[in-house]
Amino acid sequence: MNSNFQPTTKTSVTAPSNRRAILRPRYHLKAREAANLLRLGMVLFDQADVVAGQLCRETISWRLQRQHWMGVRWVTVTEYAPGFIRLRNDVMADIPKNVWPFTRPQIRNFELTFHWEEITTDLGEMVFRFCNALAEEPFHFPWAPFEDIKTYPQYAWSKQAQAAYARRHEQRAAQTGGNF
Repeated sequence: MNSNFQPTTKTSVTAPSNRRAILRPRYHLKAREAANLLRLGMVLFDQADVVAGQLCRETISWRLQRQHWMGVRWVTVTEYAPGFIRLRNDVMADIPKNVWPFTRPQIRNFELTFHWEEITTDLGEMVFRFCNALAEEPFHFPWAPFEDIKTYPQYAWSKQAQAAYARRHEQRAAQTGGNF
């Protein structure tokens, strides 16, 4: 797999014969590409307690092992809508047996949504730290994109994703006269 991809933006026109045709950007940063970027940023095998880790489909999983315990962490990357990437661990994940051969443990679930421009390798390390902190009690992991969001860490949209989603709805309403 080529890890040196560049996301591209193309413009497509729906129904060119329609006088109300809408120009819509089509984002090409898909879930698999976002998962690969995050995995690269996590640098799993440079982390102190990680003994196994892998990207399988759109799920990044890793096993932590310390002196008296071991545990598994995972994040599945999905595309919520074009241009919006959702990170979650509440779906059936593809965790390879070489990472975790046991039944999956019950840990706190989360869904975090980001705008596609926020998905970078730098975000990968923060996701790694977030997933590890999520399994700890009590949970404490302040994260700037989710400040003042009451439903964090279970469900949250980053501030940039919220703004982009609101802009998209305003544009769509202006273009269609509110009928979309």
